[in-house]
Amino acid sequence: MVELIYPELSYKIVGLLFEVHRKLGGEFEEKYYQRAMDKLLVKNQLQFVREVKVDLVFENEKIGKFFLDFLIEEKIVVELKAVPELLLVHLRQVKSSCGGAGELRRRQAAPGRARRLAAGCRTQGDRAGAARRI
Repeated sequence: MVELIYPELSYKIVGLLFEVHRKLGGEFEEKYYQRAMDKLLVKNQLQFVREVKVDLVFENEKIGKFFLDFLIEEKIVVELKAVPELLLVHLRQVKSSCGGAGELRRRQAAPGRARRLAAGCRTQGDRAGAARRI
């Protein structure tokens, strides 16, 4: 079993994700789950940043950028996907920006299945620390 380094925060976030899914179901576009999660994070007084800009680097050179859905408490990345099945490309997206500290959450077919990734995000301003497990 993997030891969580932010167990309370991690369980709190997973609980909020379940609440979003319980109330909305699994039929909507990703942006609606993001908006609902935003509201619950505010309601639960968790600090977060939405759409965190992450540089895409190849051979030590910036070649582009992408955005992560949430960085919560400067510790955990939550990337929501409104897809019936998580694919390797979804995992790579989070891993490439975060060597971890992330939650990759599937928002349709089977609610509640999450993938925890070990990490430390390389975001603009390097908001989350070095590689670690959650």
